[in-house]
Amino acid sequence: MAYWLDTNVFILCANKVYPFQIYPEFWRFLSVKFESQEIRSSEFVYREMVEGKKATDYLATWCRSRKATALNTPSSTIEVQNAYKEILNFVENEPKYERYHRTEFYSKADCWVVAHGKADGGIVVTHETEREYGKIKVSSVCTKMGVKWMNVYQFRDKMQFNPADYR
Repeated sequence: MAYWLDTNVFILCANKVYPFQIYPEFWRFLSVKFESQEIRSSEFVYREMVEGKKATDYLATWCRSRKATALNTPSSTIEVQNAYKEILNFVENEPKYERYHRTEFYSKADCWVVAHGKADGGIVVTHETEREYGKIKVSSVCTKMGVKWMNVYQFRDKMQFNPADYR
């Protein structure tokens, strides 16, 4: 069982909650946990972090230097592929989801994060909440698919993050 981090967790932490320059201990903590595979992210999360508009920012650089860790977990196992298919089937048949919401959900790492969590009985960590409107939320799909999820603050507490341990 692992904690599966969604892209928005990295962005929230880097930009607001734990900026690199102010809280380097948090980023060391993540590095250690990725190395030990207690926390993971899908290869699709990794790609979202290192490609596109922000590909040259500090977060992208940090991610690139950890490509060989569980930050870049392949999605090619049969268990993940089967979970992905199950999630696609649910989303396609959920009448409240509009076609454009489905397309956006499929085009990002979201579906893969949930698939990894479902495949290994893990917990998805996301900044999205079920109360948000307008798109398909990772948290909502997790709930419907029986995948545990939590926010970044719950994750921090559950992992017993103590900055003094990472100085």
